[in-house]
Amino acid sequence: NNLGHIAWTRSQRWRRCPIKENMFIWDGLTTRQVTFDEEVSNIQAHLNDLGTIVWTRALFCENPWRSEIVLRSKERTLELDSPGSQNQVPRLSNIGDAVWMSVSSIMVWQKNSTFRLSSSGAAPDLNESGRVCFVEFDHDSRHWNPIVLDMINNTFDRYLIEDELGSFSTGSINGHGECVWRWYEDPMNGNWRGGVLLLRRQRTGDVDWDADVDLMDYAELARGLRGPLSDSSLCEDRFLDLDYDGDLDIADYAKFQNSFQRAVK
Repeated sequence: NNLGHIAWTRSQRWRRCPIKENMFIWDGLTTRQVTFDEEVSNIQAHLNDLGTIVWTRALFCENPWRSEIVLRSKERTLELDSPGSQNQVPRLSNIGDAVWMSVSSIMVWQKNSTFRLSSSGAAPDLNESGRVCFVEFDHDSRHWNPIVLDMINNTFDRYLIEDELGSFSTGSINGHGECVWRWYEDPMNGNWRGGVLLLRRQRTGDVDWDADVDLMDYAELARGLRGPLSDSSLCEDRFLDLDYDGDLDIADYAKFQNSFQRAVK
């Protein structure tokens, strides 16, 4: 995570059941063991920047195998509610929300409650603003499609990003709400092809992402209005570079004035 902490699984009994896999954390100075299970696999750890960790605790030697999602913070350790018995690949945000797969469903844990976001999804990820990206299977086209779902003010706005490029997998999201997916096409009598699809934020002048352009955004523009930007600073200030030319100057200010005091859809 951004604190420099690392979490991983150590296999302590290999190639025979019951499997013994336990979780360890390095906090930058020392390593400590987090779990002490004798017949369980503790895998797929994900850390947020507050030191909270979420992982999958599984019994793979059973047929069918079963697992649950475990969250551990400084205050508590708890098993997250889920309707399915095969839960895996959890992701955790810095505000404490979590998403994971439960069989073929996408589940979210938010405000101590569990909700189903999709009944035929996979590969979920989320950020601090309540945006979730994942892939969802279309039974008509037989393709996996990229989906973005925004959880804001108790509403769930769902967007289909692409449905004609092929199948998608392994989505990921950043703090700006931008998503990437791997896409691929493998026809029976044709050549395989694939690539990466990027959903990038538009440069509207709404820097703090509160759906309007106001004095708060103007303060950020005034701070950065200094001409050419280096690549490192442009990474964060690029949403103010409204004419896409690699700097913040009077041309960006003019475009900002045209957007000032407007709602951003």
